[in-house]
Amino acid sequence: MKSIYINILLFCLSMFPISMLANNDSLSLYDNHIWTPMIGLLLSCIIGVNVITFVVYGIDKLKAKKGKWRVPETTLLLLAIVGGSVGAWCGVKVWHHKTMHAKFKYGIPLIMAMQAGLLVCLMTKA
Repeated sequence: MKSIYINILLFCLSMFPISMLANNDSLSLYDNHIWTPMIGLLLSCIIGVNVITFVVYGIDKLKAKKGKWRVPETTLLLLAIVGGSVGAWCGVKVWHHKTMHAKFKYGIPLIMAMQAGLLVCLMTKA
């Protein structure tokens, strides 16, 4: 039971750098102050989706151990696509869940890379 708390703490610490971005006043798209609150809101939503995704992966692992109803793989992947890729990757690593499935082993890092690329495109001037 203690290892679950340690895993959750490690996940929260991995989200800390992202939460620091939400409070950075120097972050604004194209130096427009209207965007600054929107970036904070967007990052807060992304953090929320990642926390939810991480928890859903943990619940699915627990249900897998008990032989109960499972969360569909499509739902797990959709959570990663809508912004929960970091939470999904942490869920796979922390809960040791879906580690051998190619969709998760290669798909989640690919989704994470595409989302990081999109973030870089949005944050830099064109």
